[in-house]
Amino acid sequence: MKSHFIAIALPILLTSYIKTSMANPFSSCPQTGYLFHQTTNVSFVDIDRQTSNIGAIANSYDAVGFNALDGYIYGIMDQKVVRIHNGFTADELEITDLPELDYTAGDVHDDHLYLYAKYQGIWQVNLSTNQATQLLKKELAFYNLSDFAVHPEGILYAVDNSKNILRFDLS
Repeated sequence: MKSHFIAIALPILLTSYIKTSMANPFSSCPQTGYLFHQTTNVSFVDIDRQTSNIGAIANSYDAVGFNALDGYIYGIMDQKVVRIHNGFTADELEITDLPELDYTAGDVHDDHLYLYAKYQGIWQVNLSTNQATQLLKKELAFYNLSDFAVHPEGILYAVDNSKNILRFDLS
């Protein structure tokens, strides 16, 4: 009887441990570039430009960025903001005042997720309070941005579909 209990309990305990350990933040900003968009597998590109595959993910993520303050990657999945753990699982976050739009670009800087929806505007999501604020209004959002990054000094650099580089001061 005792051996049956161990045979049943051990896999359950290991499953609980693995699930718990995979739901942690990254220990530091990954030195590897992860490619999330439209793929059934997470790929990474190392500094020597070698590409490898590190496993299947359940969904495709857009507008991702690493938050140095809490160690998680944030992004968009199916028009919802998600927090991505070091095991590449994602928790959906409830964000106040963020419309459900198709966000095409994003980045994280200083505990804020910045998102762009084509012809709709730029939103700043405070990752501590889960509150969104629109920074660039719809009437000024005539750009077709495909990607952007936030410089540590608070400048957002974006590229549009014509490969033009644009600069936005977030202040």
